[in-house]
Amino acid sequence: MSRYRKLTTICCAAVFALGLAACGGGSSGPTADQQAAIDEVETLRMQIAALAEKLGVEPENVGDGVDALRAEVDRLQGIETDQMEANKEAARKAMAAKGKALYGKLNPRSTIAVTDGKINITAEDATGTALSTQPTGLTGLAKQDTAVAALGNWKGADYMRSTGTGAAKVTATARVYSNTAAPKAVLFEHRSNPSGLTAPTSGNAYTIDGANLTSNSRIAGPSFPTAGTRTYSQDERKFAGTYRGASGTYSCTAGDCTAAPGSTGGITLVGTWTFTPAPSATVQMADTRYLQFGWWLREAATGPTHASVFYRMVAPSTDTTSTTGVGGALTGSAKYAGKAAGKFAINNPLGNDSDAGHFTANAMLNAKFGATTDANTNGVTGMIDGFRLNDGSTDPGWSLSLKRARWDGTNLYSLGVNPVGSADTADDGLISGAAVEWSIGGTAAPGQTGSWRAQLFDDNANDGSTAPTVAGGTFEAGFGGTHKIVGAFGAEKQ
Repeated sequence: MSRYRKLTTICCAAVFALGLAACGGGSSGPTADQQAAIDEVETLRMQIAALAEKLGVEPENVGDGVDALRAEVDRLQGIETDQMEANKEAARKAMAAKGKALYGKLNPRSTIAVTDGKINITAEDATGTALSTQPTGLTGLAKQDTAVAALGNWKGADYMRSTGTGAAKVTATARVYSNTAAPKAVLFEHRSNPSGLTAPTSGNAYTIDGANLTSNSRIAGPSFPTAGTRTYSQDERKFAGTYRGASGTYSCTAGDCTAAPGSTGGITLVGTWTFTPAPSATVQMADTRYLQFGWWLREAATGPTHASVFYRMVAPSTDTTSTTGVGGALTGSAKYAGKAAGKFAINNPLGNDSDAGHFTANAMLNAKFGATTDANTNGVTGMIDGFRLNDGSTDPGWSLSLKRARWDGTNLYSLGVNPVGSADTADDGLISGAAVEWSIGGTAAPGQTGSWRAQLFDDNANDGSTAPTVAGGTFEAGFGGTHKIVGAFGAEKQ
């Protein structure tokens, strides 16, 4: 190998080690790996100097070459650093634009309804009154396939709908959390209202309703045809099968007594048919009484136009309002713990923290039941904390203190449909305008710059207790003139 190639090879090794040494480190000094690279560079310098002397090359010239290579490494890393700073600045400007765009659009009041699995949103003003002119695109939001992480017992789902094109395009998105329980097996005869069946007045033979004789997917059994129409003779009109997975016996008691595959699936029957469940037959029952809460956002081509939060109690239409009052008749105390979610916006032209998006948090309520006349003791207080922004893992140090809200004058809570104070729609069950105090990093905002409201429900009418089991509500708050937040929560009795 030539003298030049030997020297070049060692110099290249030195450059590699220099790169390792220059790539990391900070004000706290080099890491163990970086120090090892630095030591290796010094060893190479000594080897180069020894080889240069052996080859008759001036050592200072070799050193100049290594220093020049080091300078080139530094130059290239400087270009990378400049690009990183440019990227950070671009991201900061984008976050500032998001905060400014959403800051004035947050509103704490709205309601939702669900029809055929799709969400319909009603936008409201700050008092809970529906806007006389509803924004377009807030109906028919369909459930998405995207996975949403659960919040403890609260399962999440996203809904979305886009309408229009180009400058007229509108997109509405919503995130909904529900505390639905898993389906459970119950004895067939214990169902209060079997779907598609009329309960017997005597015996245990359920009559299949006329409207449910066509394409009924609940009907199954080996004696039903998979193609064509089967007519059952007199001695064939009683056989085993299942209804909603429950085993039992089908009988045709009058009429033509035929069966065929339904045009849209299931089985179509002609005649008068009954189903008698087996004595131990069970059926899987879905949870029909649960609480939901969440947020939604409407965006036009020019940016966000509306953002709000909601909660609602889902319950069978057969539920009735309890006459047990939270004031006087219901006494004692209860703690409710759960989760919160909503939207936030930071519009801070003089700082670097501008941002906007959605959040999740923990929710806690303490309820003291009793007469409304004792306003200094009875009522509800709470806390929202443990915030996470935009699905991140860092706590921004926010906490919201929900100041005491008194029971309203109606003093009713519900078995599932109507809430605490159901006749007091303006207050949603608790005194309107109960204050919220927002703290960031342990420093409270100047003044109590927010409000909250809530309703309590009994979503388990068969638990032998008159105490409400769940609470839902909304809140809004500000911090100075730069931070705004709106949220909704659901909490369960501990």
